[in-house]
Amino acid sequence: MKNGIILFFVLVLITLLSCSRDSGTNPNDYEAGMTVEAQLAALWLTNELTPPMDVAQQIANDLENIRAQFGDSIEIFNVGFLFPYWSGGIGVLLTEDAVSAIRTGTYTAWDAVNDSFDITEIDTLSINHNVAYLNFQYLMNPVKVAAHYKDLEGIQYGFASSYMGDYSNFYPWYVDGRLAYLFRYGWGDCLAGCQHSDFWYVKNFNGRYVIIGNFTTASSDPFPDWWDEIKLASAMYWYQLTAD
Repeated sequence: MKNGIILFFVLVLITLLSCSRDSGTNPNDYEAGMTVEAQLAALWLTNELTPPMDVAQQIANDLENIRAQFGDSIEIFNVGFLFPYWSGGIGVLLTEDAVSAIRTGTYTAWDAVNDSFDITEIDTLSINHNVAYLNFQYLMNPVKVAAHYKDLEGIQYGFASSYMGDYSNFYPWYVDGRLAYLFRYGWGDCLAGCQHSDFWYVKNFNGRYVIIGNFTTASSDPFPDWWDEIKLASAMYWYQLTAD
């Protein structure tokens, strides 16, 4: 299925989920053995071109233990990680000359870059709007890949497609050199930006997973003391979209 169609249905799903208190759920909710989830979380955390497997494995192990220990009683720990961009490829905005060359099969300016990233599938379904989509064969950071296309002849810029609205998620983060996790359940008109969030903070102490605390922004209570050491995880996701 073409990636533009896939992205459309993902956006529709998020839109439909944005009308109730449950609207903060995302399409990657946890399923046993979902290793792609840990790889995507590692990709965001490190902002590398491809996910470091040692970091992904640590995240996978932590999630398995956290969910086994707390998931049955606290549903938020079963929320899946949603990378801030669609991870299946990138888009490029083309000039009219490039569009004409693509239609005649004579456009070659992107060939070397495509080869370097093993891109063999090019979706020209939106070529009438001067857009082509380049589909990945394996998991890569779309922001990093898109940057390599901006100076090519015939390409105005490359772009990664972000998701619409707001949604529940979790954010892995390094605290004092160790991975920690901030889980967030968003609710209340999440299509426009969730009005409230319920946060749960978990740390690993030598293999023992501990809930440091939880709070909701729907309360008038002040932020807890532990918020200062983990708040950057959420801020980096939403305001810079990568942890770099």
